Amino acid sequence: MGNEHDNGNASIRSLTLMKHSQKSGFTLIELLVVIAIIAILAAILFPVFAQAREKARAISCLSNCKQTGLAFYMYTQDYNEMTPAINKTPDTPGLDGQPAWRPWYALLMPYVKSWTLFTCPDDGRTYPLTISKTSQSHKAGGGDVYDCWDDLNPTGLCISYGYNDGWVTDGGYGLIGPQITLAGITVRPGRSIAAIISPASTIAFGDADTKEDGSVGSDAALKWAVAYGPKPGSNNSQLESSSQLRHGGLENFVFCDGHAHIIRMYVAENSYYNLASGGNPLYIPQNQADATDWCFDPNYVSSYTGYGDPTSYPLHNNGETCAQAIADVYANSAPCTDSAPCSSLNPPSVP
Repeated sequence: MGNEHDNGNASIRSLTLMKHSQKSGFTLIELLVVIAIIAILAAILFPVFAQAREKARAISCLSNCKQTGLAFYMYTQDYNEMTPAINKTPDTPGLDGQPAWRPWYALLMPYVKSWTLFTCPDDGRTYPLTISKTSQSHKAGGGDVYDCWDDLNPTGLCISYGYNDGWVTDGGYGLIGPQITLAGITVRPGRSIAAIISPASTIAFGDADTKEDGSVGSDAALKWAVAYGPKPGSNNSQLESSSQLRHGGLENFVFCDGHAHIIRMYVAENSYYNLASGGNPLYIPQNQADATDWCFDPNYVSSYTGYGDPTSYPLHNNGETCAQAIADVYANSAPCTDSAPCSSLNPPSVP
């Protein structure tokens, strides 16, 4: 009897364990539901992770700007409160052994001591380090497709920031005056801090996809954003939508007092300086009031003597103040978007 009782108990325990075992498993439908939930969560979270990484890169870029902004401020204090000039006559030994000219950022190197501070983590443009700068120029069919090798920077990474050459380049609206030649030396002289109406509201430099001379002017900041630049006859694509801008258009800028902050920018097509006429997309603030940050003095009148016809820039004539040039550009430009890229736009006609 004892054995039969034990055998009965064993059978009951065995059946109980089998039931528990059957309940602990997943059916195919349950497994598919779990997989679907994981897929949905991944679809939600992966873009969040990508945005977090992008935000981290933008913060790192802003940190670079702040450190370089302090260097800019120290430079002006050491040089009689003058902003960096640009020497267009090669007089500095280059990496290829040939004389190189000095861009604005080269003058800040004694203060920053690191080329990487001039590179934004979101800027993927590079150039080959070779023996001859001239042979690597894209015009010569070389590998420097962004024209950003200055013969001084040894990193192979393009400089990510452009100098405030003015709302429109070359006319003296920004921190350097029009080009002059004295005793055989060609130079763009710097500005006195005392001449700047509001140093805390005037950009020194900021995010730009520019070439080796590094300008953040509205007509130059995007000129080399794509390989070979937006030049007539090239078979490359254009940067022609605001969604393609660095940091999603929330660009970093440093001001003449050394502080840095973000300005929302967009890409625009201008009616008389456009892709069809051999121009390129413009780089302008979403808020027109921010555009005066490119003017050392909003009432300064441009001078394009020696540069040819000023209408080869996004200007009507040689006598516009910086404030008038801002109004001119906005009145004759249209924003470029994914659904309406620059090449498809027909901006307002020039009056």
